[in-house]
Amino acid sequence: MLDSTQQTVLKQEKEIETLRTQILEKQRYIHSHIDLAIDLCESENYDDMTTSISSHVKRNYPDSFCKNALLNTLLQEKKVIADQSKIQCRFRIILPEHFDSYFSDFTITSLFSNLLDNAIEACRLCDPSQTDLFISLTTDFRANMFIVYMQNSKNSNEIFTHHTTKKESHVLHGHGLTIIEDIVSQYHGTCKWLDQKNSFSSELLFQLPND
Repeated sequence: MLDSTQQTVLKQEKEIETLRTQILEKQRYIHSHIDLAIDLCESENYDDMTTSISSHVKRNYPDSFCKNALLNTLLQEKKVIADQSKIQCRFRIILPEHFDSYFSDFTITSLFSNLLDNAIEACRLCDPSQTDLFISLTTDFRANMFIVYMQNSKNSNEIFTHHTTKKESHVLHGHGLTIIEDIVSQYHGTCKWLDQKNSFSSELLFQLPND
């Protein structure tokens, strides 16, 4: 169990570096073509300016889900993986004003990567003929509480019994579940897992400091 958790942590540390690199690459790419568009505009070459914006900036600018660059890029990457398995993703992300100071990059990656990896795995275990696979992730905040709610498709034959090893439970990876619960406990919050036969719900509450 400890080895699995350590491997997960190392994987997520690498994922953070990968996400940071992707953020910088996307920013450089978009900024370079915005600069080009500005130059074309100043030279009154409007047709080429429009072409540059349409063919480069808009086409290569992925969906934006939130203002936090790391979380936004993570959601983009997980959506690409889900799309490959024909899983529909619905993300509605509302973050508190000081989200960046409440949660470290490692915490953000560990929390949302584990949640979404588990959801994608659960969807993949469904009947191959099922065409309505989905992952719905919503975040919100009220007063000093940050709320994460996720629901995803699952195989009705896979029963979640809160076991702690991947062999015993396919709905949630044991070490991933432990990491999520550890993070929530650090914020004096609560976890609620609900097996709804054809879907699985996760509700996490985090207590934030009073500003």
